[in-house]
Amino acid sequence: MSSRFPVGFWNATNVNRLSASEAERWARCGITLTQSPLFSYETNKKEELVPFLDEAERFGIKLIIMISDLTYRSLMKIGEEEYRKIFKRAYEDFGNHPAVYGFYAGDEPIGEEASEAIIKVIQIQTEMAPHLTPFANLHPYYRLGERRLYSGKTFREWGKDFIERSGCKVLCYDCYSQMGPDPDGVDNYFYNLNLFMELAKKQGAEPWITLLSNTHFNYVVKNEEDFLWQINTAVISGYRGIMWFYFYMDRSKNCYTRCPVNEFLEETENFRNLSYMLNRFHNMSSDLFYRLRHKKTYHVVRAFGGYEIFPGDTHKFIRQVDSVHRLPAIISFFEDEKGREYVALMNNSKTEAGSFALVLNENVKKIIYVEENGQLEREFTKENNPILHTFHTNNEGTFVGDWLTPGQMMIFRFE
Repeated sequence: MSSRFPVGFWNATNVNRLSASEAERWARCGITLTQSPLFSYETNKKEELVPFLDEAERFGIKLIIMISDLTYRSLMKIGEEEYRKIFKRAYEDFGNHPAVYGFYAGDEPIGEEASEAIIKVIQIQTEMAPHLTPFANLHPYYRLGERRLYSGKTFREWGKDFIERSGCKVLCYDCYSQMGPDPDGVDNYFYNLNLFMELAKKQGAEPWITLLSNTHFNYVVKNEEDFLWQINTAVISGYRGIMWFYFYMDRSKNCYTRCPVNEFLEETENFRNLSYMLNRFHNMSSDLFYRLRHKKTYHVVRAFGGYEIFPGDTHKFIRQVDSVHRLPAIISFFEDEKGREYVALMNNSKTEAGSFALVLNENVKKIIYVEENGQLEREFTKENNPILHTFHTNNEGTFVGDWLTPGQMMIFRFE
């Protein structure tokens, strides 16, 4: 596992097309754990990749080593014996470098042959490099494609078998429907968040998600709110790692636009938006969320993806959630190592700002607003309200909240 909240990106660019100085750009963007440039023993030399590891270490970034010879697709072609030989070589070349998090196992296995191959790859990598973490990315769930995706099994049957037999420590998948024109795309996104989180918790894996950082097909990512909403919906739902698809523009992909870095290695508007939102996330809450244990997530006003609507008067402190402008919201509960509860409240609209408040009951003795990864805690009283727009009491309870932009979040503790 990582010591910082893992934030990275998919990197399909060959190592010979980039300079190791790119690590400085990654650090400026708020990247903490990412894929190395693509490497192959057929076309590349060890000396091309090692400088990236050295520079990543200098900036405190961990790397998933992307070697095309070591994916499950390669195993299916060359067999286990040859695969082990190549992995042994790769481990000797790179595996003991302090910047290495693990090796890449592959992306989106579909069907029985691919499923068995990626399980075998993770098993081999774990056996031969037990101190490292293999990285695999899974296909998003689609209701109508379940039997095709999972070899005739249900998702829950397949997922349980996959984690138990592979020993997978990180459960990562991609989902981009939330950035498409389909009105059901957001619901599908939350259905996946809910489903994969349930599986990760049951099987003891760390839940990660691959989100979208470029425009392609009919998916569009173009402003700060698109990044903020994606980050916060994942984090407030309990996810503990974020990858972005993807970072560098591939000149051969005609329909891909707005990549954070274009084919001339120039930073685009999406780089600035992603960088701002990631660095803001790190400044405000990434370390805090990585320390906390997710307990439960509810939706407010409108429930997406099978989440429950927050039930009123069921929490020891919170009577209800007030969405003044009837915008959808998310409320989640977390716990720290001392057993203290944290409450996160988020505006779940992608386009509209609104006013939101928690309505507290008479059990609350202290209201604490949490900032800067928990290093700054402000206690609110009737005489002291330094920042929030909403703080008053009536016969319904004490209202504490604020205006939130699309995707914005507040964090509280109550005693």
